[in-house]
Amino acid sequence: MSEKKLTFHEKRSNFDTMLGSIKKDKKNPYFKNNYADINTILAVIKEPLSLNRLRLSEKKIFDKDINTWVISLKIIDIDNPEDFEETISPIIAKAQNDPQAHIAATTYARRDAHTTLLNLEQEDDDGNIANRRPQQQRPQQTIKQIFTSALFKAGLTKNDLTDFMNYMSNLGHNLTDDKVKQNILNQVPKFAKEYLEMKASVGNENK
Repeated sequence: MSEKKLTFHEKRSNFDTMLGSIKKDKKNPYFKNNYADINTILAVIKEPLSLNRLRLSEKKIFDKDINTWVISLKIIDIDNPEDFEETISPIIAKAQNDPQAHIAATTYARRDAHTTLLNLEQEDDDGNIANRRPQQQRPQQTIKQIFTSALFKAGLTKNDLTDFMNYMSNLGHNLTDDKVKQNILNQVPKFAKEYLEMKASVGNENK
């Protein structure tokens, strides 16, 4: 009797249960505190990914929708590569022309993408953020960046963005207006779920 093949969501669920909390192990010399670096994260997730036949795809791309460089991270089903989840994390350097600032922002974005997409438990490493020097403060994301990130977390991909905007426009929400994005930000999961259900329904009708 052949072994039952797991779906992507079943594999993802098994992956999540295998992961423990990522413990902070890297010293921050300025604040004398700890944080889990990207190498720690990659080491922790390597075996659970392999055992569940999942893999990660990480790319640094320029996202025209939010007009900035981002880290695009996908967790992909090895057996069915068309099944995946994706998130993006903007690379926001305080000083755009400072190579070190850009490297630091890229490292942070990679770590943020991994902890977000993989639902990794991690203690806050910014408890003393209020005491940071001005040049060390984390840049504030725009509402457009926050809204787009929320859409990805809710299950949409870049290919869905235009259709989702049209879908929302038909509901009376003009997403070219940042005030509209701000007003419905908390409802993103609901609207995203309804859009994905509509998309799946249309796809089934076309089969």
